[in-house]
Amino acid sequence: METSNTYLDSLKQKLMPYLRDYLEEHNVRVSQHGKFRCINPDHRDSTASCSFYPDTKEQTFYCFGCGAKGTIVDAAHFLEDRPTTGKEFIHENLFYLANKYNIPYNEKFEVTEEEIYRSEVYKAYAEASDIISENQPIEYLTKRKWPVSLCREYGVGCVKSYEDFMTRLSNRGFTKEFLQDIDFNSQLYTPNMLLFEVRNEKGKIVGFAGRDMNYTKGSKSFKFRNTSSKCPIYHKSKILYGLYAAKKSVPPLYIFEGYPDWLTAQKHGLLNSCAIGGTALTYEHINLIKELSVRDIILCLDGDTSGQDKTEKLLDEHFSGEESLKIKIVKMPSDTSECDPDDYLDKHGLDAFRNLPLMDAFEWRLSRFPYDFDKEDVCNRMIPLIVNEPNNIRRESMCKQLSEFAGVRLKAIQRQLDSILNYEEAHIKEKENAIENKVINEIREPDADTVAIFEEALEDIRKLRSTNSDEVHSSDELMSYMSEVREKFEERQAGLLGFKTGWDIFDDAFSGIPREDAMITFAGDSNLGKTGFMFNLAYRIAKFNEDACVLFMSIDDSRQQAIPRLVSISSGLEIRQVTHPTEHIETEEDTKKLDDGWRDMLSLMSSGRFAIKDVSHGSDLNFAENWIRYMQEKYPDKQIIFFLDNFHKLSDESAKDERIRFKHASGRIHAMKNRLHITAICTMELRKFLGVSGSKRPSLSDIAESKQMEYDNNMIGMLYNDMHAKRDSAEAIWIEEKDGVVVKKPIVEIDIQKNKITDFKGTLYYKFSPEHSLFYECNDSEAGELKSTYKAALKSMSDRRNPSNPKTGFISSSEVDPW
Repeated sequence: METSNTYLDSLKQKLMPYLRDYLEEHNVRVSQHGKFRCINPDHRDSTASCSFYPDTKEQTFYCFGCGAKGTIVDAAHFLEDRPTTGKEFIHENLFYLANKYNIPYNEKFEVTEEEIYRSEVYKAYAEASDIISENQPIEYLTKRKWPVSLCREYGVGCVKSYEDFMTRLSNRGFTKEFLQDIDFNSQLYTPNMLLFEVRNEKGKIVGFAGRDMNYTKGSKSFKFRNTSSKCPIYHKSKILYGLYAAKKSVPPLYIFEGYPDWLTAQKHGLLNSCAIGGTALTYEHINLIKELSVRDIILCLDGDTSGQDKTEKLLDEHFSGEESLKIKIVKMPSDTSECDPDDYLDKHGLDAFRNLPLMDAFEWRLSRFPYDFDKEDVCNRMIPLIVNEPNNIRRESMCKQLSEFAGVRLKAIQRQLDSILNYEEAHIKEKENAIENKVINEIREPDADTVAIFEEALEDIRKLRSTNSDEVHSSDELMSYMSEVREKFEERQAGLLGFKTGWDIFDDAFSGIPREDAMITFAGDSNLGKTGFMFNLAYRIAKFNEDACVLFMSIDDSRQQAIPRLVSISSGLEIRQVTHPTEHIETEEDTKKLDDGWRDMLSLMSSGRFAIKDVSHGSDLNFAENWIRYMQEKYPDKQIIFFLDNFHKLSDESAKDERIRFKHASGRIHAMKNRLHITAICTMELRKFLGVSGSKRPSLSDIAESKQMEYDNNMIGMLYNDMHAKRDSAEAIWIEEKDGVVVKKPIVEIDIQKNKITDFKGTLYYKFSPEHSLFYECNDSEAGELKSTYKAALKSMSDRRNPSNPKTGFISSSEVDPW
């Protein structure tokens, strides 16, 4: 199936042969040797520094002066200022060129902002590798005996300076802000770092690892650095360095420890190899190896004490008990001059390396125990390695060998082995061990969310054990479940599946708010009405549904600020009339409305249908979960709907990096809503303010850690307020006359960009009255009419505040009521 990226790449390939034609059409004089003055407007080229790249059939150009490089689409950027990023790149650059050279294309082709963003990240890292591999630290490479051609082939090199590197990348169509956002930082990309491109198993460049060429033993600086999780395409727990190349040559698969070992192995022709590469081996690495159908593995770490200890750890924690993997270990010399595979290969060559003793994992591990070993510990570590052996005769021999070594009866060892090999028990035990080891590995990480890790592990083990019984696997269980499901469906009343909100368009689009197991997010800039919308939604759910229990965790506003807004929503009065009635309540009718509003909210709270807490009670998810559990016990017949305003102000893991905090918090809410069977509704901020005078609507990629949020949420709505974004030039406005003054108020748009609840995709419109904190639903045609009414009134009215100097006939609602 053709993806959006492959379609765009295919179209770009069809355009590339027209580069010379395009240049000459724009008066760029190209010599018969393919040389011309640089077309980068930031490079004042007095000589012909630019030329067609060799062996590209005049389809790629490169400037030896400024480093600008590209194809016809980049030339269009330099010469006509056509975009190279975003959706504009597709329509204003690619499709423009396709029209120009009569190349057919799909006019209805669509691609998401997230797909475009990831494509640009991949492109940036590919261009970075091209720049890095051009610059070779010859003296250091000579010392390591690595040919320049080898380093260029595998993307190894360095940068002249961070500033030069960023300038060269910028000359290839990327903004410095974008590059920094995807982790091109000055700590990794410095002249003293030898940089290794890192590719995923599919061969795509996803990051870089750097070795400090000035590092000496005892240095306080880091020997290695690598791309961080800030880069959305780099996931170190899923990458084995060089595995993409080894796929063509395995089996067996040699696993080295470091990047230099792998590069030297390639130099000597040992192509069926990869490296762990400066990170801990994970179960995701093991699963990746299995997915590639690799069964024979040869571990080749350093022969010194440190290297052998690491080999032992790999066997004990990752490879033992893996019945589908056969492990062997290269017995490297212990002498420091040749204990490193890198040094040994250079000193003795590939044939000598292949002739080094090769021990099976069982034999090697058994030789590692001290003389005063504990026999139970020996058996616990060795029997899983017997499981790795597929041959039953060899297994029996191993059992005898272990019995003699440990002084344990052969029958006891065989019974233990049989219990492990028992399919059902082995299956469960394997998964329990995997969960246990995963917990151990994850809590060692400096950014680990310990509480979430243990909660997830306990839930996984509970589910694992609950599924191992006849009552789960039998046909009776399925028949019973079918009856329950049918009964549940038949008992459903006509109408909404979820909780009613009283907004007809909203309820029709989503069949109400889901009753359980859903996470919903409303995201947008600060101060555009997100909190007001949340209060309206929360109040409506509590008001229209007797079996709902709405819990509102307000981190943005204190309860003293929040409750008047809720009373205002209930009564229809202005917020200032609630907070200062002696000043602003003038009629008996308004007095009655105020009393009714307070009475209404007290009734909802006393009946368990609405509760609100603020930061004085707690601002982390531990508090939230304890509160939810308490209310579930107190009101077992009600269904909890949990509101969180504002997600990005949670205090969980406050000392950690924001990106890590947000990922963990989103994951915990996702797990919590499934575990407690609730619906969680959150507000989220955008990564940055989208800007006054900008017409850009927010998209999923504008949310911090957008991929994690998109994965965790069942529905995401992006809020946009034209009056907030454009101020005086706003057009999405509705007007209301108040005391002889026409007040302009915003229309808030909610663009539903992810929806796994129903099939609705589109935009919802609400008239927002800030002084009442009220949201009035309207359809798209009504929203259009409101905009037209505003434009017509704006054109015809004189300024009521200053008739002698008319500017506009309106004041904003914030001027009427600066609450």
